[in-house]
Amino acid sequence: MESGMNILLSKIQRGMAVYDQTQNQIGMVDYVQLGDEDPLRPTRRASHAYGTDQNQSEWLLESERDVFAPDEVPDLLRERLLLYGFIRLDAPGISNADRYIFPNQIQSVEGNRVTLRVSREELLQRP
Repeated sequence: MESGMNILLSKIQRGMAVYDQTQNQIGMVDYVQLGDEDPLRPTRRASHAYGTDQNQSEWLLESERDVFAPDEVPDLLRERLLLYGFIRLDAPGISNADRYIFPNQIQSVEGNRVTLRVSREELLQRP
């Protein structure tokens, strides 16, 4: 059975606007990775991304290398991201680093908008 976090992540698609807790737009969804079906009892690694095309809901297969490339994510952090699932945020501008968003940092998903319960500074910055 699909976990609550995966249900939330499955509503998110590439290109959706992301807002922080103060309702400031901080970027766009670049990629969505679902987590294991049951993070408390991981039996397999989720290897599917959902909703990367706004006009179609489709599953895309990508290897771990492709998901995190060209980032050098430490193994422990990579395992946590894959276990719980994540959004990769594309932040605007050259000086703004892209970020990873965990499902528990998401307040709501409505329409073409993802609202976070945290500030941009609290998100995990991509290496």
